[in-house]
Amino acid sequence: MSESVYETSPGEIMDRLMKAVMDGWMRDMLNSNLTTWDFAADTITEIDMWKDRNEDSVVDLLAFFARDATGNLSLDKEEFVQLWSRLTPEQKEAFLKNLYHSMALRGLTDLLNHVSGNLKLNEAKEYLSGVISFRDLIQRLIEKYTESGSRSEAESVHAGIELADYVGGRELKELVRKIVLPKLMKRE
Repeated sequence: MSESVYETSPGEIMDRLMKAVMDGWMRDMLNSNLTTWDFAADTITEIDMWKDRNEDSVVDLLAFFARDATGNLSLDKEEFVQLWSRLTPEQKEAFLKNLYHSMALRGLTDLLNHVSGNLKLNEAKEYLSGVISFRDLIQRLIEKYTESGSRSEAESVHAGIELADYVGGRELKELVRKIVLPKLMKRE
């Protein structure tokens, strides 16, 4: 292990790992046949499933994404493991929490861009004013898709409910304000 790895602070290590993992994850997601939100939900579920049972499996998956990162962001498995092993269990947990947040935010952004045309302005306003929850808003979309016979779309949109658990309420509202509201107001 190089001396520079030992001189690197935990914050710098977490930042380096995050950049590599997210860049590789994005590349893999773009090459996937899944939507961003489905890919995000599947990745989070897979990491979560393994993190308490077998840390090596989590490290393998994270290292796989880091290896697929572009250019100087890329980390081979050996370097990833060296950096990961320098983190405390609490720092690893914090890293995963931030990773989930980043993936969920990306998935929700793309989901809201995709479905905003299927919402009504009053539904968005009900959510933003606190009359209904984000879960209720997405559930209404699922019902619309189910009624129109688009079962696969309904199942895919359901991932948005799962992803919302990793993003704060304020951020969710901000996403709806920035992405959905302008499109709906333009349509009115």
